[in-house]
Amino acid sequence: MTKTVILLMLMISQNSFAKIELSQQVIVDRVLDKSIQKQIIIKSFGNEQLEDDFFESQFDFSLGARVSKEDSQVESITGFSNVSDITNLLTIDLSKKNKFGTTFGLFYTKLNQKSILSPFSSNLRSPSMDSIEAGISVRQSLLNNFIGKSDRMNQEIVKNNLIKSTHLRDERLEELVLSALSTYWQAYVAKQTLNQAIRARDKYYSLVKSMRKKAKVGYVDKGELYSVEAEYEVQDQNVKKMSSNYLHSLDLLLTLIKFEKRGDVEFKVDAHLPAPPSNPSFMLSGLRKVKMDRLDIDNATISKNSALWEGLPVLDLVIKATNVGVDSAASRAFSEMTAGSHPKYFIGLEFKTAINSHGVRAERARREAKARLAELEGERSRAELINQSAQIFRSVNAYYKIAKSAVKTAQLRKKAVRQKERAYGQGRIPISDLTLSFNNYFKSETQRIIAMGNYFISLNRLAANQDNLIKSN
Repeated sequence: MTKTVILLMLMISQNSFAKIELSQQVIVDRVLDKSIQKQIIIKSFGNEQLEDDFFESQFDFSLGARVSKEDSQVESITGFSNVSDITNLLTIDLSKKNKFGTTFGLFYTKLNQKSILSPFSSNLRSPSMDSIEAGISVRQSLLNNFIGKSDRMNQEIVKNNLIKSTHLRDERLEELVLSALSTYWQAYVAKQTLNQAIRARDKYYSLVKSMRKKAKVGYVDKGELYSVEAEYEVQDQNVKKMSSNYLHSLDLLLTLIKFEKRGDVEFKVDAHLPAPPSNPSFMLSGLRKVKMDRLDIDNATISKNSALWEGLPVLDLVIKATNVGVDSAASRAFSEMTAGSHPKYFIGLEFKTAINSHGVRAERARREAKARLAELEGERSRAELINQSAQIFRSVNAYYKIAKSAVKTAQLRKKAVRQKERAYGQGRIPISDLTLSFNNYFKSETQRIIAMGNYFISLNRLAANQDNLIKSN
């Protein structure tokens, strides 16, 4: 029974701290699927999708109603006013604007008036009268929003902003992926540096044990022993320092990809250094940053042109057709209205303008300046992007050459250590020369690891610069 419990505990322990295999593709997949930062980016750009809905809301159906009651005992200067008028009014209207600058409307009005008639009007009308009207109306803009020109311009700006927000979201996601991959390589470098520090400490530990044995029989000087023991302490300090750095880097990585499981991490890294691309082959005009600049220029130009239209006078064509029914009984008034026996037609023009408006001139000047600024910003951004792309490509080639050189340096340092160990064993060199050779070798191995990490990070930066980490739809 006891053996079974122990075995079960060992199995649970092994499962809890199982080996975790991480590759660049695993990092990309998890950061785009699990990370909190990705969710924040998606949520932060979610509101941009609503801008189109806000714009389209001006074309929604609009329903209005008004109910009122008025009790009037006002005298008229003509002397024909009633003693008292109680008026009940109900108005209902439905309207909708389309994208051609036309507003269609339906309206219904019911008026009931109960009066105490004056002697002058008692023979002219009934004390209680009903008036019912129903009709349609059309309002068409003829100048500042001619056939919906201004509305369509504003709609195009909204559409461009939506496209830009999608590009900007993808840029933020690409920055997140690049950051995650950089963190991956930093954790890899930290682990390899730790392993190298452990190997260095073990090497010095073996040397210390060997020299202690020799010191007991007087084969080595005490000073040399102390020197090697001091070097061992330095290497032990490095192990503790590198261990803390690695655990911190690993925590950052696993938290970023939301990997709750903890255990021994194996980094799936190809030891072979892939050659850098011979020439960066991509179209600058196809990059998201260039597209966003182009959208900013287009929007500023559209807004500038829209200001010319919006600054024109308001000139609307108004058409109304109404059926009216009037009778002392509401039912007969309604029948009269529906029969259309008493129609009323209206057509007219409404004109309104600001005279010598400072606001119109200022708005046109502001938008014109903004359009010119957008063009200049686009030119500046394009030049910076060209220089940035060239520098990233140069960095990739430089880091590749540095990594190749670091590999060769480590190989030469390793050969030098072997020769120094042989020479020290033959008594031809002091221990200080051997420890110096050890330190140079271990340092070269650390530099090799760092150089490889820097090269792979630079390759990812090049991919991000060409929008290859996140592809836009």
